[in-house]
Amino acid sequence: MKQPTMRNFPPAIIVWAIVLCNGAFSYAQDIPSMLGGVASSTQKSDESFINGFSSAYVRGGMNADINASNKTEIGYASRENSRFAIRPQLAVVTLPEPPQAPGLTAIIMSDTRIDLAWSTHIGKVDGFIIERKAAADGEFVEIAAVGVDSIYMDTTLTCETTYTYRVKAYNAGGISDYSNQMTDTTRLCTHGQTPYGGLPWAIPGTIEAEDYDEGGESVAYHDLHRLNLGREYRPSEGVDVGGVRNAGGYYVGWIWKGEWLKYTVDVAAAGHYDIDLTVASWTGKGKLHIAFEGVDKTGVIDIPRTWGWQKWTKVSIEDVDLASGKQIMRVHMDGSLFNLNNITIDESNSGNAMARQKVDDRTINGDFMDIQLSDIRIYPNPTRGVVTISGVGKGKVSVLNAMGQNLKDVQLAPNVEIDMSDFREEIYLFLVRSEGENAMYRIIKE
Repeated sequence: MKQPTMRNFPPAIIVWAIVLCNGAFSYAQDIPSMLGGVASSTQKSDESFINGFSSAYVRGGMNADINASNKTEIGYASRENSRFAIRPQLAVVTLPEPPQAPGLTAIIMSDTRIDLAWSTHIGKVDGFIIERKAAADGEFVEIAAVGVDSIYMDTTLTCETTYTYRVKAYNAGGISDYSNQMTDTTRLCTHGQTPYGGLPWAIPGTIEAEDYDEGGESVAYHDLHRLNLGREYRPSEGVDVGGVRNAGGYYVGWIWKGEWLKYTVDVAAAGHYDIDLTVASWTGKGKLHIAFEGVDKTGVIDIPRTWGWQKWTKVSIEDVDLASGKQIMRVHMDGSLFNLNNITIDESNSGNAMARQKVDDRTINGDFMDIQLSDIRIYPNPTRGVVTISGVGKGKVSVLNAMGQNLKDVQLAPNVEIDMSDFREEIYLFLVRSEGENAMYRIIKE
């Protein structure tokens, strides 16, 4: 048998093929050893080697530079005098050098989350392996393997607990040394409510309505519908969030009386502040008030009609007296059918301690009548199909989606049915006009 010539090269992949010469066989013996490597899994069954079958063997520290053409025979297998040629099939692939150790940093985001980031200019990288231990004398365990991303958010932590992290990189040529270790302790337990993003909103400053606190239903917010009807932001939570056209960003919408949102804020200094609300409403039925640490600081604020769900205006509340320090701001929805984009709180210049409301001059106040017709019945609500309206004689009901678009008009009768079987699962509005009176009803489609 002709022996191949071997030379020292960087690590490489050696690929060979088994080519049928005569009859059948049961095993191929010691092929890696013939190539100067360590024999491993060298005996194969009949089913493993068939005509044209290819295999590969990694030979560290040496390149399979076979001295001849690709027809050079480098091994054989036999049974009952049957012979098979083992021939090199592909050229050697040189592997890259292993990456260097990454540099690791960590940031505490909340009582259940720590974010990790690391350097990526460490050579060719195919991915990273992240390890964590939860006590000083604990053992590191792998918690994630990621691609070429340079950040990882660990969101499965326990409050008031110390964690240590390390990261290593890898590529086809090998694995790097471990990074430096980072040790951090999650924030104090707060019964599930934490600032969104980990830090309280600074006052003076602007608070984005959609970035209410984390903690979920009945802790950080209360919403009358379990689904996020806007589906644009934080879709797994119940607060309804839509996207702002043209300007970008998000808003809280599909608002109904009785809902509320909490925000953790940090007031720089005690004093008087002006509050500007960026709002829009197709109906002019919205109302809200804002409490700090459970105390109503604004009184009920009317949301004007802007003649569009995204025709934004400013509503100002002047001279609100605030204490300094970290505290919970809670926005109570005292009316329905308006959108809230953001809340800006700045130091007041007027010096009057009584809160006053001022509406942007460009806003047209609404004249929509907030009347509930005494005899009307709309059922079932929520519904999965047909809704029945009774108790009203002549008139018309308009079915609107939450954006105010008219989906259908139905003439009223003593008993009228509206089929909503094909409607999506969200909130709809029934605008009832009867005998000179108007009323709006919310219908939930499940």
